[in-house]
Parts: sequence; structure tokens; C-alpha cells
Amino acid sequence: MPPLKALVPAVLTAAVLWVGIGALSIAARPLPRTPSVLAGLVLPTTLPNAAWFAPGGGALGLALLAGALYAGVLALLLRLVLRDGEHRFVPAWFAVLVAGFIGTGAVAAALVLPEVGSSGAGYTASSIVQNAAPAGLWGLLYGWLPALLLARSRSTAPVDRRGARILPAAVLAVAAGAVLLLVAAPLVRQPVTPEAPPAATPSPAPTAYGWDRIAPSPVASPAGTCAPSDVTLSLGTGDAATGHRALPVSVTNTGDAACVLDGYPDVVFDDAAGNAMDVLVVQGGSFMAQDAGARRVRLAPGDAAVATLGWNAQSAAGEQRAGRVYVSVRQGDPRIALPADLDVKDGGSVSLTAWARPGGAG
Repeated sequence: MPPLKALVPAVLTAAVLWVGIGALSIAARPLPRTPSVLAGLVLPTTLPNAAWFAPGGGALGLALLAGALYAGVLALLLRLVLRDGEHRFVPAWFAVLVAGFIGTGAVAAALVLPEVGSSGAGYTASSIVQNAAPAGLWGLLYGWLPALLLARSRSTAPVDRRGARILPAAVLAVAAGAVLLLVAAPLVRQPVTPEAPPAATPSPAPTAYGWDRIAPSPVASPAGTCAPSDVTLSLGTGDAATGHRALPVSVTNTGDAACVLDGYPDVVFDDAAGNAMDVLVVQGGSFMAQDAGARRVRLAPGDAAVATLGWNAQSAAGEQRAGRVYVSVRQGDPRIALPADLDVKDGGSVSLTAWARPGGAG
């Protein structure tokens, strides 16, 4: 058994280093130009962060209590590894290192065990191990100092019988420290105020980006062309055959004078939500309709002309479909929205014939 006069200075030195290095680790964090990784390697934490940020004087009290617990654990370990009275350096260093693990783990356990019911046993155990890990680095960097102090004491000195009293005193100190930690640690923890859930805010209605209501025109309308105010546009009854589709688009002269159509109507598609669809409109005929090409069609008041949309079935059940057709007599005129439910999908294509009199009359 090591003599009392050699054991006490070594244990006190280790306890002071254990608490002091942990305090310096916290104090060094806000220093400018101090990399946190480097600070953690040189000054490893020996107590959980929560212990240092306890309100009031709780941090100091908890640190002193933890230091006393560490000293008692170290005294017990030294009693076990130095039974023959020889002050060997390596066993003493090992005892200092192991005592650091036990002391840090005990403080971490006292802080997190009250939350095991809400956090779960797995998270609690992981938190204890994570907090105790830096104590190993502390033992490697600084644990040799008290071990060296003990080893340099005279190993040949007569055995101090008072050293035998250290064992029951250390056991009592460890037990009392553990109990006090379990009682005091939850009391000094900063109360956690649950954050109020954010107020529910209604999501804004999605914005639909449909087609422009006027089609761009490369040329001006020639004289006598049917004006938008003089005609009415409508969709006829669709036709289908073996996967092919056809939909007539009709224009009727509702004005007081004759007017002329020349070429192809302008047609674009929106989906049911009002979003513009990327549908390629190809001027020409289809399986369901022939195209005679662009030509002048004269409409007397009350007369009508027809252009036909043709396409192959594209949209399956549940997929996006065209929900509105925008039509103008020619490019440059306002587009008229005509509701529809067509199996035309985004990225598809349709054909479009030129304006013609029903039955092919000029």
C-alpha cells in the first residue's frame, strides 16, 4: 500500500488537473483564432458541457463534487494496482486514465439519466459514452504527471499503516459522491422550455402559369380579315377511331358584314389547373382529317368555317390531360378559352388543318 504522504499529493494533483483542464477547455472556446479542433486536442473536455453551463453557482458546485468523486475513484484504483508498495509509473498512469473515464462517465450519467424515459436507453447510453471519450485523451496527455509524482516518491520507504485507512475512506467518498451527483446534477441542469409550435399559416394557392391571352403575330392583319369582335369560336363534337382523335374548331361570323379568313387558327393548351402545356401544334392533316392548305375563306354574316385538331391518344387514366383549349382566328388576335377534357399530354403533339368551309366549299 503506498504511503499516505505520497498518495495524497498524487491524487489531489490528478483531481485538480482533471477539473482544471476541463474548465480551460470551455474557457478557450470563445477565444479568437483558436481552432476548435486544436483546442479540443490540447485541452480535452473532462466534464460534459451541461455541467459548466448550470445556472447560478451550480457549475462550480458540480465541478467540485465531480473532482471529489474522481479523487475517491483514483485512490481506490491506486490501492488495487499498487498493492505491494512499489510506486510503479505505468500502473499508476493507467489508474489515473481509468479514473478519468469513470469520473466523466459518472457525471454524464447523472445529467442524462433523468431523461432516459423520454430519450430512450440507447440514446442515453450513447450520450454517456460520447461524453466520456475525451477523458481518455486527457489521461494520455496529462495523466502521467500525477503518476510520475507518485513514482518519484521513495518506494523503499516503510509501509505507512495509515495508508490502510485510505481504502474505507475512498469507498465512502465514492459512494457519497455518486449519491450527491445523482441528486445535484438534475437540480443544476438548465430548465428546458419547450418551444411553442409555429403558428399554422395557410399555404398560398398555387400560381398557374398559363398561355398568353394574345398570340404573337409576325404580320399585321390584312384588310377585310374577320375581327375577333365579329366572330364566335366554339369546339364541336369530337370523333375517335382506333386510337385516333379529331376535334373540330368552328368559327361563325356574327357581325353585320362579310369577312375573310386566311390560313390557320392559333391553338394552345392549358391543363385543368390552368398551367400552360408544351404541346407541339403541327399545321397539316391527320388520320381523321385532310388538310387542303391555307386559302382565303369568305364568311358572309351567319356563315361558319371549321379547322380540325387531330392526334393519337396520349394520356392514360390518371395522367395529366388538357383541360382548356385557347383558340384565336389567327395569330395576333385575342385567344378565347374553350373548356375541354382531352387526352393530350404535356410534350405531345397535335395536327391542325387550315380554316375551311364545312364540306370543302370555298
